[in-house]
Amino acid sequence: MRIALGVTLAVLGLAGCAHRQPMTSRDTAGAPPAASNVERGELAGVRLQVEPAGRQVKREAAGAVLPVRLSLWNNSGRPLRFRFEDLALVGRGEPLAALLPVPAGNDALGDERGIGGAGSAVEPTFQHQGFHVAAPYARYYAGLPAYNGPFDIDERYEGNHFAAWAAPSSPEQLAQALPEGVIDDGGSISGIVYFARPPQYAGPLNLNAALVDARTGEHFGTVQLILQGQ
Repeated sequence: MRIALGVTLAVLGLAGCAHRQPMTSRDTAGAPPAASNVERGELAGVRLQVEPAGRQVKREAAGAVLPVRLSLWNNSGRPLRFRFEDLALVGRGEPLAALLPVPAGNDALGDERGIGGAGSAVEPTFQHQGFHVAAPYARYYAGLPAYNGPFDIDERYEGNHFAAWAAPSSPEQLAQALPEGVIDDGGSISGIVYFARPPQYAGPLNLNAALVDARTGEHFGTVQLILQGQ
């Protein structure tokens, strides 16, 4: 499935207005050069970049999930929460959720997937700097520092959007998948986020990414990426 991407930026402020502005060289400073299938946007000091990642999922799983390589650079002056509930693909029908790579509180789910036990820690290959994995997931990522501040976990979301996941089914795919956590001011992450595969009738999809201060819970903006299926 080929995907063409566009970007819309929405600022949630007192006026409640959303404006689309052309990108400039200052918007992309510090980010790697974009390929033709890469789109990026910046809002309130947070830079988001996405590109299709279908070739990085084994063929038998590709029909069940939609993989997207997502990169975030945080220069907002505040710690940025990275939580899957803050991401969604929206088209016709129900929004499509981001799918958790590892369970937080349900050991049975981890046992079923063969992760979380002795000697089964995830060795991440995704890129990260100034990133702290959310404490409920720290047991899977021994090499990552844990975030010790408040980080709410919705067990209903976990049950609905982990158990139904058909991928990753290999250590390599799991190692590329981004976990939930917090990006320090000046930090960054880059890896794969898997979404439920959209139905054929879904039409054009918007990827909505809410920006939330991890320390205060303040929602300070939304980045909306427009994905066109071809």
